[in-house]
Amino acid sequence: MEVFKLNENSSIGLKGILNRLGYIKLAEKSLPYGAGKSDAFNKALSRFIKRNSDYLNFLKIKVENDKLCSNSIAGIIPLEYAIDSGEKANLLVEPMINWQTLSEFASITKDRDWLTLNENWAVSKALDIELWYFSKPFLDEALSVLKRPAKGFKTISNSDYFPKGNTDWVNYSIQSHPYKRLEFHNKFSISTFDVLPHSLIVWGVEAIKKSINNYQIVPQSIKETIKNITIILGKNITPVVPSNKILAQLPRTGAWAGYLNLYKEIEHLAILAGVINKEKYTGCAYSIKTEELFEEFTMYLCESFAKRSGFKFYKDKDDSARIGFIKSEDSGNFKMLNSLRPDIIINSNDLLIVIDSKYKRHYDLASNYRKSNADFDWEDEMRHDLHQAISYTIFSEKKNKLVLLTHPKLTQSTKYHIRRTSRNKNIIVGYLPLHFKSGTTIKTIEKEYIDNLNEIIKNFA
Repeated sequence: MEVFKLNENSSIGLKGILNRLGYIKLAEKSLPYGAGKSDAFNKALSRFIKRNSDYLNFLKIKVENDKLCSNSIAGIIPLEYAIDSGEKANLLVEPMINWQTLSEFASITKDRDWLTLNENWAVSKALDIELWYFSKPFLDEALSVLKRPAKGFKTISNSDYFPKGNTDWVNYSIQSHPYKRLEFHNKFSISTFDVLPHSLIVWGVEAIKKSINNYQIVPQSIKETIKNITIILGKNITPVVPSNKILAQLPRTGAWAGYLNLYKEIEHLAILAGVINKEKYTGCAYSIKTEELFEEFTMYLCESFAKRSGFKFYKDKDDSARIGFIKSEDSGNFKMLNSLRPDIIINSNDLLIVIDSKYKRHYDLASNYRKSNADFDWEDEMRHDLHQAISYTIFSEKKNKLVLLTHPKLTQSTKYHIRRTSRNKNIIVGYLPLHFKSGTTIKTIEKEYIDNLNEIIKNFA
């Protein structure tokens, strides 16, 4: 199995890929005598794009000259060989932030728009991300419903010395009474946890535990949740492997209406585990909008800060941060933006804070200054992002204004960077990154981010 890897917002050379997948060799065979290497490459590239365009578009990967260029989407896709042999290669785009941290991000939001699956595109099990990385939404939902669990009923058959429940009187009159035996065959129902929804939870927990290669790196919160679910359900419930048929049988009314979100998480987990796919493969293609996930996490941190500090909080996600433009009567048919949409606005009586999250490497690049970067011209892009954030402040009458961009920070550099404007000392602009260092946790990231924001407000605003 051929495996190709690259990181988000980076590129990988196409020549090696085309060689290993047989496109160059096939092109050389079909070209006339005297054709050059560039002719073979161009023909190979054309065939590669034609056969793989749907896969590449799934991860928003672009072909630029002789490279494949990724953006802020992580995931895995299959790639077709030059000649179909029944096997496919895999291309894995790894996130800028590690998988473990992304898993914790996922636990914070119930929104699943950031994750897209394609069950029809099989990928190798060897390349599957360990299932526990995606397990937090399922585990949290399972523990939530099990705090007030629904129960089912099961029919028990017993032989007793007295009638009980639904007694088989025919059996008694023929098999027992004539022979003076005081024996009644009784059937009755009892409430039980041992029902299909809980059997699927047990399957999910066991599948997650089996996917863990290094137990030491699993977050404590995941370990604790698994332990608590196991204690609640006990050891007497038999796991049931999900399938489309099984999922269709799940109860959805009455007490089970509270399980509907859990059913969605079980289905997501089953697709990622590959058990719903009837093919021999055990994984499917997926894409993760890490930029969107990063934005949601930044909103979560800012909302946490606002609640602790007595600020008002607005966000683009629920349209509360939108700044609308009112159309005048004489505007005619002139086409113009109807509104501006900052990611986050936080304010108090005399302070406006505008924060835009940017899932880019700009903060690290600026901290370790380089005039240019092999992948892109980042300085112009960084300038544009700052101009955009500053534009949001002109609509506020607050005396003091603080404009911040939040990037991921992967290097050991300054914890933030702040500057005043030369013409108005009450307007402050700067950069407040999220630092993803080795061994970091969501709690440490949250504490550091909020502490730094408080420090900026105290010393500058």
